[in-house]
Order: sequence, then C-alpha cells, then structure tokens
Amino acid sequence: MCFLPWTLAAHLMLSFGSEETPLMKALQHYGSEVVVQKMIAEGKAGSLEPGAGYDGPIHYTIPNLRNSTKFMPILNQLIDAGADVNEFDRSGPPLLDAAFANDTEVIKFLIKRGADVDRQNCYGETALMKASQTGHAEALIELLNSGANKNIRSRDGTTALDKAKTERIKGLLNGTQH
Repeated sequence: MCFLPWTLAAHLMLSFGSEETPLMKALQHYGSEVVVQKMIAEGKAGSLEPGAGYDGPIHYTIPNLRNSTKFMPILNQLIDAGADVNEFDRSGPPLLDAAFANDTEVIKFLIKRGADVDRQNCYGETALMKASQTGHAEALIELLNSGANKNIRSRDGTTALDKAKTERIKGLLNGTQH
C-alpha cells in the first residue's frame, strides 16, 4: 500500500510511535555537527536504518545539516559506519529528494557513494522523473550523465519524458538539447 507522505507519517506514528534514534535527537536538539560526528565515531548514533515512524540517517541528516561545512564529511562518516545510501523511507531513496531539490552536489555525492540512479519510490518514480517534473535541468543532466534510464515507467505508466514540464527538459531527455 502506498500513502501520501504526510498520511504515511501519521499512520506510522499512530501505529508504531515516533521513536527517535540518538542521532535524530542530537540533530534536533543540538544541531551540532561536532556532536553528531562524535556520536557516529563512538558508535552511539543508534540504528542506521530507517524504521517505524522515522527517516533513516541520510534522509534525516541532509535537511538538518545541509548548510554545515561538515555536511559531506558527516554523510561519508554515516555511510562508512553502515548507513545505506539507498535507504528507503516514506518518500523513497535520498536521491529522489536531492533531484527534487535540484541539489547536484548531493546527487553527485550519493551516486559516487553507490546510490542506484534508477531506484524507484512506492509510486515507481525515479530521481530522473522528479527532476523532469520539477523542471530541474541541472539535476536531470547529472542523472542522465550518471546513466539514469529515461525509459523506466512509473506505476501510472509514465516516463520522465511524460512528466517533463518544460521544452528544455523534453529536449534534454530526447537528446536534442545539451
């Protein structure tokens, strides 16, 4: 069963509670990359897997520390400690979120660390589809250059080209623009 993100979050919290890992608490209450790095290094971050009612560590770290100068080192540290770069939470894998936000730095990082460029969310959407439907040409180009398959169909039968919002995006997907 597939839920809209907000309904899924409400369902999970009502069904399982909103258990927070020590890492999540540190990010929320301290917002300090130094505390987070120390917790990871000492193995005190808690589970590094997504669970009932909460996002996985990569999903949670990206919005909470994105503007920190230690953002990439912390993501590296999380992945080195066992966090899954393809973790699947209520919105899908982190690469979809990065494509939706047009964050090419995070897109490059996640792919370099092993993200599956064609991993789909519960609706069958890929990061390429998210970049296409939001009109984010930079993200789209990065994903195409990384081998994203533009022919994958979502659960509703549409492709990235079908979801394209602009002529530029259509041209990039068709190979008629660069």
